[in-house]
Amino acid sequence: MRTTNHLDGGTHGAPRSKSRMGPRIATAFRRIVRTNVARARDHMPDIATDDPEGVHQTRVALRRLRSAVVLFRPSLGKTVPKPLETRLKTAAQALGTARDWDVFLQETLPSLLRDDDDRATAAPLLALAETTRKRARAAAKRALANKGLTGSLVQLERASGEFEDSSPLGDQASDWLDRRWKTLRKRGGKDPTAHGAAALHDARIALKKLRYAVEFTDGLYDRDAHAAFLLRLTELQKSMGGLNDLAVALELLEKLRAADVDEAAAKLVEKRINRAYRDGAREVRKPWRALMRSEPHWR
Repeated sequence: MRTTNHLDGGTHGAPRSKSRMGPRIATAFRRIVRTNVARARDHMPDIATDDPEGVHQTRVALRRLRSAVVLFRPSLGKTVPKPLETRLKTAAQALGTARDWDVFLQETLPSLLRDDDDRATAAPLLALAETTRKRARAAAKRALANKGLTGSLVQLERASGEFEDSSPLGDQASDWLDRRWKTLRKRGGKDPTAHGAAALHDARIALKKLRYAVEFTDGLYDRDAHAAFLLRLTELQKSMGGLNDLAVALELLEKLRAADVDEAAAKLVEKRINRAYRDGAREVRKPWRALMRSEPHWR
């Protein structure tokens, strides 16, 4: 299974001299596409067998592909048509609901229901959630078939092969990273947890897009500084992702309530989610402030 995005490059300095600023833009884009198309193809068969990793890994690959298209768009022009970009986004969204129920049942609830008494109280909710998850998986399979994901991946591969831009990646990388860094700072502000779940979600997505861009530019900057900054992003994203999972869990809980789930079970889960959210918010604030005070390695 091919899951890395590293690009060619040496190990010294802030951006290299112009004659040694990493691979050509077209080469870098083709490598990202090749890696993540392969990742999607590796895991798409697992979706048919209801393996949660199939949904998760395929969705990650699609998000990375779309992030690359958006990042490289100024150079790509019409090489990757907008409708193709939209289909990649739609396919990832189709997997999103199934992934939300997987996380709810496999990660969030097990961490909140601590003993046999909790699980007994929550049993009606767990049963209904499992039924809902099965429906979400079936809907994802239908959506992917209808949207022709396999054909979209072939089209993207073909487009990346036709793409021509001989300028070095380093000519654009710092500007790309600066834009995403600025967006992250604007979306998160002083405290990304202070303005509700929607604001947290926006900051988390901005953080993820910056992390992808940092990964895509591996090899252009000092490796130690690059690795340290990427680690900081990754650890913060994990914390913010856990907090977002709890916010999503509250949304899923309301859907279960609308389906007349047992209220005693719902109240227990709601209480535990809210408590975990408060604890998780505290864990996000300190690393967020540290990141905001840091000097980006590409400057």
